[in-house]
Amino acid sequence: LGTVLQGIGVLAGVVAVSAAVFQSWTGLANVRIWSGMVTACVLSLLLVGGFDWLDLLNKIMMATLAVATVMAFIPVCPGVKELGRIFVPSLPGGSVVLVAAILGWMPTGIDVSVWHSFWSLEKFSRLERKGMKELASTAERLRASLVDMRTGYILSLLTGLMFVCMGAAHLAGKAGQLQGVGFADALSRAYTAIMGGWMRHLFMLTAFFAMFSTSYTVIDGFSRSFAEGLAVLFEKAAVRHAKRGIYLGFASTTSLLAVATIALVGNPVTLVTVVAIVSLALAPLLYALNLWCTTRHITDCSMRPHPAVILLGWLGVAGMILALGLTVYVKLII
Repeated sequence: LGTVLQGIGVLAGVVAVSAAVFQSWTGLANVRIWSGMVTACVLSLLLVGGFDWLDLLNKIMMATLAVATVMAFIPVCPGVKELGRIFVPSLPGGSVVLVAAILGWMPTGIDVSVWHSFWSLEKFSRLERKGMKELASTAERLRASLVDMRTGYILSLLTGLMFVCMGAAHLAGKAGQLQGVGFADALSRAYTAIMGGWMRHLFMLTAFFAMFSTSYTVIDGFSRSFAEGLAVLFEKAAVRHAKRGIYLGFASTTSLLAVATIALVGNPVTLVTVVAIVSLALAPLLYALNLWCTTRHITDCSMRPHPAVILLGWLGVAGMILALGLTVYVKLII
């Protein structure tokens, strides 16, 4: 049930943001119409298996956005005296809900830890079908997957820090501009303020592709999780054609419900905030289950995480519980 609800909610959030960026850029139609079109395109790619070219194009776009982000960050880079504030929490009044939403999704949702495993297995399976045997052993595959994961995590952290600094410099005191569809234009000003108006179009294009590919991965990830979960519970669901049918059925159903949710709510900022808070509420349980599975269901001890990593993981669970408790206390009790 959690996978189904998150599949609908998270997809609605990322698709709405994709649509909002495109609508803000072009000024055509509205978020609801573009959301339907984005969802239809993603489902079409899922059916025909067109992710390879999308992945390549998205990497080019993201590399471009990364370079632009570094260029926009340099002029507002905090001095040595301000660096200490990165490690000292400071919450402005009324920002607890926003912080809770950020914790629910930063650097990404806990669901991705499972998706990464599915995608790695699929990647290695494709390599084998192509006759490539470079990563034959389980240990080699694990090392390759860990390098991929750690690289992405570090880059996400650095990019996130740059975004926070740019937001503090260019968007502080402009909360009203970040409501509704107009948030995309407000975000683009962090780039245009440094590099000029021409950067707006490049930002919108790269941001749209980033969110479009995210929509694809969200549908694919939750659908794979649901299909694999049923395959574990029911023997008949483990058959290849049955698993494929479950995958497509889940993807289609959640997509339709996500579009309906967007049509009902409308505001992409509200959608993302609510979904991220729900993710925070589920995070402690999912974190704990993730740790439990890696320590109990991996029979080869050499494949298990290092004890220090496991300890860090449990500290993370405790931290998420405290964050959730603080959010509930501030919003419902005070």
